[in-house]
Amino acid sequence: MKLKNIAYIGTGLVLNRKKADKDDEIVKKYKIITLKSINNDGFIEKDLMEEFESKEELSSNYISQKGDIVVRLSEPNTAACIDKECEGVLIPSQFCLIRPNSLEYIPEYIAWYFNSQFVKKEISKAMVGSTLGIIKTGFINELELNEISIEKQRIIADIALLKKKEKELLQKLIKEKEILYESVLNQIYEEEIN
Repeated sequence: MKLKNIAYIGTGLVLNRKKADKDDEIVKKYKIITLKSINNDGFIEKDLMEEFESKEELSSNYISQKGDIVVRLSEPNTAACIDKECEGVLIPSQFCLIRPNSLEYIPEYIAWYFNSQFVKKEISKAMVGSTLGIIKTGFINELELNEISIEKQRIIADIALLKKKEKELLQKLIKEKEILYESVLNQIYEEEIN
């Protein structure tokens, strides 16, 4: 099944067309996803979002909804699923917005599939540009999804989420251990020289 048959697919907003140049032009402020906001594991880091001051109210086609998937159009082409906390966030033109409209596929499965190694290989073949590889939305439209049961999609999505959370916890533990070891080493050194 082609992705275009089960989802609305569009690019994000070209920001400079809607950016307020002066304070008195600001009609609405939006939280905005940036390239730094989506890490390589497909998590949206909310603390790395920025604020965008718009000179008009923007179309809902550029505003995230729960269940949407955003894909970086430049490498590493990571996909992330929008959860409740990221609803209402502005999607800029560096991203593709995928809004599923079929009950046969769950968004978390589509995001996992997009981030899978076999799709990454297809992406590398479809890259445009020599210095900064970019994928076109035409590639995303034509992406073939294998038809598997909803139950299997949920299992895949749950395991992928568990993997992401475990990796996040392990990285946090590594940082805390580094602080602990550095503190112990400094303490031993200072005791010896005093």
